[in-house]
Amino acid sequence: MMIIDKFLARVNNCEATISKLRSAQAKHQLEIQNLDLRIKNIGADFQGTSHGKCPVCMDNYEEVRSRNADNCMMSAVCGHLVCDRCLNRLLVTKCSCGSCGNSFGTCPTCRNEIDRLHSHPIYL
Repeated sequence: MMIIDKFLARVNNCEATISKLRSAQAKHQLEIQNLDLRIKNIGADFQGTSHGKCPVCMDNYEEVRSRNADNCMMSAVCGHLVCDRCLNRLLVTKCSCGSCGNSFGTCPTCRNEIDRLHSHPIYL
């Protein structure tokens, strides 16, 4: 009888592990969908009348690059674009840990929280 109990315990443990893996898989699929949405947002920022304009200063990509060779458009964690000069102005709250040097702010397009560590340059 003890062998059957151990076997059933292992089966239950395996079922719990499978359940955790399915949950993790669903979470990763949701993350992939969010990334796809961010990619679509970046594409939308370069279409129509805004065609790659910073929503803060309204400079287009060429104007941003003409300021300085190091200037570029940045993609925030939400996928919206802002020039690096305006991004620095938006990031007004410093991280409280004191060691990472990260800064936080609000996206001017969707009002979601953005930060320096999750913003990436866009080179065209």
